[in-house]
This record gives sequence, C-alpha cells and structure tokens, in this order.
Amino acid sequence: MESDHICLVGSNPSHLIKSSVLNNDVMTYCRPDKWCYEGNKTKLCPLYSSICNKSTNTLCSKNDYIENVRIEQGIPGLKNWQLSENFNSHYRREGEIERDIKGDSSFEVVAQEITTFLILVGIYFPSVTGIMAGSNRSGDLRDPSRSIPRGTIAAIITTSIIYLSNVIFLASCTHSSLLRDKFGDSINKQLVVAALAWPNKWIIMIGAFCSTVGAGLQTLTGAPRLLQAVAKDDLIPILSPFAKSYRGEPVPALFLTLFICECGILIADLDKLTALLSMFFLLCYGFVNLACALQTILKAPSWRPRFRFYHWILSLMGVLLCISIMFIASWYFALVAMVIAIVIYKFIEYKGAEKEWGDGIRGLSMSAARYALFRVDEAPPHTKNWRPQLLAFLNVQRNDED
Repeated sequence: MESDHICLVGSNPSHLIKSSVLNNDVMTYCRPDKWCYEGNKTKLCPLYSSICNKSTNTLCSKNDYIENVRIEQGIPGLKNWQLSENFNSHYRREGEIERDIKGDSSFEVVAQEITTFLILVGIYFPSVTGIMAGSNRSGDLRDPSRSIPRGTIAAIITTSIIYLSNVIFLASCTHSSLLRDKFGDSINKQLVVAALAWPNKWIIMIGAFCSTVGAGLQTLTGAPRLLQAVAKDDLIPILSPFAKSYRGEPVPALFLTLFICECGILIADLDKLTALLSMFFLLCYGFVNLACALQTILKAPSWRPRFRFYHWILSLMGVLLCISIMFIASWYFALVAMVIAIVIYKFIEYKGAEKEWGDGIRGLSMSAARYALFRVDEAPPHTKNWRPQLLAFLNVQRNDED
C-alpha cells in the first residue's frame, strides 16, 4: 500500500518527513530535486521548499539538491532485523528526533513530550488495571471465593499473552521511525495500528472504539456499586446520598461516576492524567496487599484465605513493589496520592466511622499489647522500670434510661 510509505532524509540521524509537507503524496513529492515538473509548469518542490528555506539547514547541498532522500516502507512485514532494530530503547525529550538531537517540527516528526521507561509505564498502567473487576462485583457472584481467584488469574494470563503478542508483532513489522510517530504525521494522520489492519483500517478503528466503550461500560458498572457500598457503610457522611438505589441500580452513584469521567475527558490530554491515576491504582493495590499481610500476621479469626498458594510474604512483596514503582515513576505524584489518602483516612477517623468494622492498625496495636503482656515475667521489676499504678474508686450513678 502506498499509504504506509514514509519519506526519510539524511542518515545518522534520519529525519522522518511529515506527509503534510509533501501534499499528502509521499510517492510523488519525496524527491531530492529543487524543481518539480507538472505538465508544462515548473515549480519549487515542496520538500526542498520546506527544508532548504533555512540557511542553517545542513541537509541541503550547494547544488540545489537534498542529500540522501529515500522512500521506505513504513510497514515492511514481519522481519527479524526489524524486531532487532526496535528492541533497543529510543527515549527522547520533547522536540528531539534522536536522543540529544533537536529536530524542526515545521517539516519533520519530533517527540511531542519527554519519554522514559517509567513515564511510559505510568501512561500504560491504567489500561491493565481491570484485575479488581471481579472483586468489585463479588456480591453478584454465586461462589466468590472460588470464582474470583480463578477468573482473575485466567484474565491476567490471557490479557498478558495478548498484550505481549501485540508489542512483539508491532515491533517486528513496523519501521522504527514510524513506530515513534505518535500521531501518524508521516502517513497522512493515520493510526499506525490502523495501517497494519487487514483487509481494511476500519477493522482496527471499529475494534478500538468497541474496546474503549466496553472498558468504559465495565468501569461504569463496577465503580458505582463500589461507591454505593462505601456509602452504605456510612464511613463518610457526605456520601450518604449515594447509598440509594432505584430498581436495584445505584443511579445516584452512577451519575457521580459519569460526572468524574466527563471531567477527565474535558482535560483533553489524558497523558497528563494517567500518571496520577496510576499512583491511585498502585496505592489501592498496595493497601489491599498490606491488609492481607497484616490480617495473616495477626492471625485474625475472621481472615481465612482459601487460596492454596497464598502466603503473607507475597502480599508484603506486593506492597514494596507498589510503593517502589510509585516513587520511581513519579515521586511528586506519589506524594500527592499519599497525601490525599491520608486526608481521607483522617476525615473518616474524626468525622465519620460511626460503625466499627475492625481495622488492621487497631489489630496490630492489640497484638503488640498482647505480646508485651506475655513477655512480662513474674520477677520483681527493676527500679528503673518501675511505674506507678493507681487504682481509683468512683461512685458511678446508674441511669435508668440506659
């Protein structure tokens, strides 16, 4: 297909030319000449006009000629050498075409923002956070203790295979320069994955749309129910209106969730928001692992995990991994997420929490006190360890109304 051909200029580094500079016709106008002939008319070639109108540009020779102009296939097909070329990292700062090499955004594709491994992890992480979808709807399951572990592990294995396969196949059949073209400026503003589609690009377009809508509907199904459950627990008084439901559906919580989602859409730059969202997801998973580890260590009678491969060390490793990724990826967003979590916790502690559900922190205090009491022996205490013990008698009047 001609639509997947790209125009490159120079070598070490190669400059990927925007198709808009070439009048969206790479095959015709990607040429090194100064003059183009159309019938009986002669005009300045668009590539030469865009590049050589600046005296400082070193790509133009003195002979009215552009050095090393070539047309290459952006999607050459499955090639081992292509995978090897894309296997290494190519992180860039904003405005660069290669590391520490600035580009000219007027005619070539440049990086739109700084990229590092951890920044990309923060952007990609929200797309793989559906592992709690089953537990969020545990009230609708017949046997949650059996269904959630099996379903969650099966979903993680399946999606991991699909995601990794997509990454490997995309790297094996896409030119490295095109692969870093975020908005498809070199191929007429097409999505790179859409250009890979067979037999038509609309397969990817429709599939991506359906996948996005499906993920959104899944979130709109689980999040309102989770918010309604928190509101029913009456931990935060301000959330009490969202405990209501109509015909079994959490309609008030659904509207609040929809409003929050709309605010995120109106920001219009989700890459700026995904890093903060990743912090909240990691914080949530960290607290879940911490709760599991504490309940196991404290041997809480109500905590009886039935999963045969569970061990509290795995939960503790999960806590450390979540916290490490948070601070390595974006320490300032990690601090913001932790401050928000602490504020919510203190608000529940002092303004709400009229019901006592039992928490791991109080259980830890009780276990520490119990351990200390068992360590006290019957020997007389040393004078340095002596503490006064007072016993006061009070005349308490009984209230008949109590």
